[in-house]
Amino acid sequence: MKKKLLVTGATGFLGSHFVEGIDARAYQVHPFSQHTMDLTDFKSVQKAVAGVTPDVIVHLGGLVDLTRNFDVAAKCIDVNISGTLHVLEAIREHAPKLFIYISTEEVYGNAPIPYKEDVTLLHPPSPYAMTKVAGEQLCGMYGRYLGFPVIILRVGTMYGPNDSGKRFIPGIIRNALRGADILLNSGNKLRDYVFVKDVVDALIRCLDIREKKDVMEINIGGGKSFTLRFLVEKIVELCQSTSSIRYGAFPDRQLEADVWKMEIKKAKRILGWEPKTSLEDGLSQTIEYYKTHG
Repeated sequence: MKKKLLVTGATGFLGSHFVEGIDARAYQVHPFSQHTMDLTDFKSVQKAVAGVTPDVIVHLGGLVDLTRNFDVAAKCIDVNISGTLHVLEAIREHAPKLFIYISTEEVYGNAPIPYKEDVTLLHPPSPYAMTKVAGEQLCGMYGRYLGFPVIILRVGTMYGPNDSGKRFIPGIIRNALRGADILLNSGNKLRDYVFVKDVVDALIRCLDIREKKDVMEINIGGGKSFTLRFLVEKIVELCQSTSSIRYGAFPDRQLEADVWKMEIKKAKRILGWEPKTSLEDGLSQTIEYYKTHG
């Protein structure tokens, strides 16, 4: 019998790739988006979950915005904390066999490098990161209370085809393909990039995991850090672009760490996972997508 798999945020960047990659022979997939399950409305979430009674929940839905202002903070709290609470409370009567929650490397903030799941203290530098920490804690609490295992994936700076045009890398690629000026901060921040299809691979491996403790945090990243300057110059090179890069066009984001880099040994040990896609190959695939889709 197929396992019933409920996916929130199913039409988002990661969600759309994940749903496409699921083995339909093993899972009956129930994809929900913000249009079919409003995370901020408990009755909407409760109705959706009751209609499925899922064996597995993959909670990808949420608001990603690293801006440091009140409006963004309020929205992140509403969607990422209250929304996660609504999902967890909706499964109180029908606890799943597994709950997977997507978090972010940004929860580590300005901590020692490399970030290690079971050692590094969390220092979230933004309202978004703070709400993801709260989401992690809620998932862990409900999992222990209701008796289901929780896997928290802390994902690096994800990129790839079908990303939102509002995000950094798609914006840079579009400008490069048009030959438009590219405005950048100092370009000196180092980030840990991971290709979206590699993240999907990690998620799918989580579905079949045998080592199921009550709560497990697992880093999913590229295992290497690259400067924004290197990234942008590589995009311009791969696009064969005439774009001019204007460094220092705006300031670096406040309170943001100079280096993000995650240790990924735990992912390899528990999931048998490691990234397969180099940054250059991943960017090349992403650029080809935007050449066609604009």
